Amino acid sequence: MSKRLRSLLLEEGVVSALRMAQALDLQSRRRGCLDTCLLELRAIDEPSLLPYLSRAAELPVLADGLLGTQRPLPEVLALFPLTLAARFSAVPAQLLSDGVLQVLVTVDAEASELETLSHILAYRIEPWVVCEFRHHEALSLCFGQALPARFAELLVQSQRTRQRRAVPVPLWKGHLPRFGSLDAPRTLLAQRPTEPIVEPVVEPIVEPIVEPIVEPVVEPVVEPVVEPVVEPVVEPSVEPSVEPSVEPVVEPSVEPSMEPVVEPSVEPVVEPSVEPSVGPSVEPAVRDPEVVTVKEHLRRQYYGPGRSLVRWITVKSYSHRRAAPGKKSS
Repeated sequence: MSKRLRSLLLEEGVVSALRMAQALDLQSRRRGCLDTCLLELRAIDEPSLLPYLSRAAELPVLADGLLGTQRPLPEVLALFPLTLAARFSAVPAQLLSDGVLQVLVTVDAEASELETLSHILAYRIEPWVVCEFRHHEALSLCFGQALPARFAELLVQSQRTRQRRAVPVPLWKGHLPRFGSLDAPRTLLAQRPTEPIVEPVVEPIVEPIVEPIVEPVVEPVVEPVVEPVVEPVVEPSVEPSVEPSVEPVVEPSVEPSMEPVVEPSVEPVVEPSVEPSVGPSVEPAVRDPEVVTVKEHLRRQYYGPGRSLVRWITVKSYSHRRAAPGKKSS
């Protein structure tokens, strides 16, 4: 069936001849199915590969493997051991209600091998094709086999692909192919012991008697009539105003104390004896107080009371320069 898968992919141009040659070389070195080598080389993705698997094997495809159906019953695993699964590259799955057993196979499954498997089991089988890594995943789930690292990586790659892109399920047209005789001497359903059907005992539902609730009669409460209390009018008592008697305050007369007057002692003024100087006698010039000179006028105008010391110095210096313009002031 791998040859048919290779022919379909090359004829329709899904995989190039170079990539197909690389996949065949990898298959010769590492063994396995052609679909595994193509997925490892990323020559094609899983959603695009599934329809060609179904066409190459001429069987319906199950995209999710054993997770897309039910696990086999313990009675099925007792008739379908691991040695039989490894020999025919088939894994048991769900047991249908009409006594047909679903099995998961790879693309390399042959019709003659499926007929032989049905004859050994003496049971009708319904094969579904899956990718090789899904086949090994089913072996691990049913028989507890360790999943090889090669198929574990492809399983992780498939999960990442499903997160980015939905995987469409290819529809199968026509009747599902089944292998085995209808006159099989024994079936798995016949071997299963029939359990007696125990009908549950239904106890009658007794509804509780609900007594009517009698509400107590509430008598109206008569409030007593309260007469208003009239308080007596109390007239204010007027007390006579008593004016206080003001007694005159007599201040005691204080006689001033007479301090003795001490007369200062007057010392006699001794005038120095001035000897007359021998020389020309110069009589001092007597100044008339009513005559005001220019200098005295300026002094009264600029240096009078209320003037600052700085202005006094400035005006004095200015007057000095005007008096002697040719002489530099030191």
